Amino acid sequence: MESRRIQSVGKGSYSISLPKGWIIHNHLREKDLVFIENINNNLIISTRNFSSNKNAISVNYKEIKNLKEFIRMCYIKGVNRIKINFVNKTERESESIRDILGRFNGYDISNEDAQSIEISFLFKDVDIDLEKIMRREIYLINLMLEQLKKKNFEELKKLENSVDSLNNLSKKILFMCLENKTLSKDNQIKDSYLIYTYLELIRRLERVADCIFSLMEEDYSHVDLKNLGGIISFLDNVVKIKKEESEELNKYVFNSNNRNVDIILKKLQHNFESIRDILEVLEMDKSFF
Repeated sequence: MESRRIQSVGKGSYSISLPKGWIIHNHLREKDLVFIENINNNLIISTRNFSSNKNAISVNYKEIKNLKEFIRMCYIKGVNRIKINFVNKTERESESIRDILGRFNGYDISNEDAQSIEISFLFKDVDIDLEKIMRREIYLINLMLEQLKKKNFEELKKLENSVDSLNNLSKKILFMCLENKTLSKDNQIKDSYLIYTYLELIRRLERVADCIFSLMEEDYSHVDLKNLGGIISFLDNVVKIKKEESEELNKYVFNSNNRNVDIILKKLQHNFESIRDILEVLEMDKSFF
């Protein structure tokens, strides 16, 4: 613990000096931004909380039971370098890793040899607007519906991968908001409850995309697609948090003469009801907290 005297600066301001050791340890420089919080009469000074070394992990390929989920965990937790070690690496294993990395914006293979693959996060910082990402995701979901109408299933698969990639990026940003106060402020994340709420919203959007993707295998009708188009139009107001739109969810048709399609539409209905509830939570948070 260090002690410092408060000094008067002008008529209405006060200042304290920070120990040089703190500056060096936290990689701070002149004019850098720090945050001061008053919690239970304790003044807490914190930095942006970027860590340059929480980055590296080295694992053996055979020890990982689910490679895709392992890479997803690393991505969301902010691991910037992953080294995967092999006994005798095959081309099929390399292709599998490349395919998985397509769902994680910023991750790419930075080095590869016969015994290992090194994956690096190539972006310097992730100062990205969460709302813009969700708008982009909703736009892609609408494109998925258009490709479903055209029966262009190859393009539909590519769009589903892109939605999955944006979901992973959104989760990564929210996880970083737990530690990075600047990123939290930029995305209007005031507390951990909002992080949980946005995570649930992202999960529901992901399930909406999954429902559309699953229709590819079903014998849907023109009427089904028309009803689905009306349902998806609801998403345009998801990130705008328009209460009047969310209250009219019952005007959409969530049924079909095809049993399998009907089941999928019922799943959509459940997810849209959850999205409506989340919108109301976000609106209340803006109004009262």
